[in-house]
Amino acid sequence: AASVLADSLGRRDEAVALARRAAALDPLSFIAHGNLALRCLNSGLLDEADAALETASRLNPRAALLHAVRGTLRLEQGRPAEALAAFQQESLEPLRLAGVAMSQHALGQRALREAALRELVDRCAGDGALQIAETYAFLGDRDRAFEWLERAYAQRDSGLAQMQSWPLLRGLHGDARWRPFLRKMGFIEAAQSR
Repeated sequence: AASVLADSLGRRDEAVALARRAAALDPLSFIAHGNLALRCLNSGLLDEADAALETASRLNPRAALLHAVRGTLRLEQGRPAEALAAFQQESLEPLRLAGVAMSQHALGQRALREAALRELVDRCAGDGALQIAETYAFLGDRDRAFEWLERAYAQRDSGLAQMQSWPLLRGLHGDARWRPFLRKMGFIEAAQSR
């Protein structure tokens, strides 16, 4: 929990160190290794993320979320076909559909991407606004990404707490709307956002 908080506050080195310690203290916990994989993914430590993810998957092969983390990691590694295969195994629908759309985009499969994106919006608008925002951000459509971030905010999506560190939203960081949104979320003071 402390590593998640540190990551949410942008203290990535601390987040990774805390997650490493938790995994070392409880080496049979798939949650600890899965958390380490996420903290490393967010910090760009892709090889370590891969190793932690493999350990977590060995400890609990059916765990929800791990396939989505693997898919995101494979996208970050430039391995979209493997990303697609991982996302297709994810049991959480918004994560699965968003991942499939992003993977098809990375593979250059425009028609399949559009079909997956339509299904994502049709089926998950009520509980997956953040995943829709991430998908649009990955596709480079910043306007729609911010529109769906606003919806995620209105839905009080708990995932927004980690939005600063999540690689799928990295494409929004340079946009003029990013810092005002962080301010609205309470991540930065008004004086810092100018």
